[in-house]
Amino acid sequence: MTTLIIAEHDGASVQAATLHTVTAAQKIGGDIHMLVAGSNAGAAAQAETGSGGMVTGCQSIKGCIAYIGISYLSKTQDAGLGEASLANKAGKFVQPTTGAISAALASFGTVPASGSQSLINTSDPKGYPIINYEYMIVKKQQAGTGVADALKAFLKWTITTGADPKYLGAVGFEALPSSTSSVSQNLISSISS
Repeated sequence: MTTLIIAEHDGASVQAATLHTVTAAQKIGGDIHMLVAGSNAGAAAQAETGSGGMVTGCQSIKGCIAYIGISYLSKTQDAGLGEASLANKAGKFVQPTTGAISAALASFGTVPASGSQSLINTSDPKGYPIINYEYMIVKKQQAGTGVADALKAFLKWTITTGADPKYLGAVGFEALPSSTSSVSQNLISSISS
């Protein structure tokens, strides 16, 4: 299910009521889209855009609390921002370490054939509560054989050679578990022209 939120803003930032609405939408689950519209809405829209925008925004707001993706950890450290432990379902506060991510991932069931799986709020007391796979959404039917073959080769690289720690470690990512990699391979193989 997708939730569309129409943001209330003052031209410079999104208002607290909108942020509360985002929190409620997260509890429902699914994708969340936010429309920031109106005259002079640019600053409000940019202030809330992505992890990079959050790093910049939090630098200037004393006491700022934000969720910033793990791939931005070095930027948050360079900006002098702190890092908090998050409470999981068991009430334990954990950092996003390799062990905590692995523990969380092991607590979730078999990956469905679609590859889509919610990995939020693990039941493992040692698990980090917010993890996810990175997805690439592509059409199964490509315009031509060359395009399909190139896309399949790139996607296969991302889950094999590209899953090497020398690539993933720089952004704090972990390689896919073998069962998830197998599902990914099947999905990649289904791309055609």
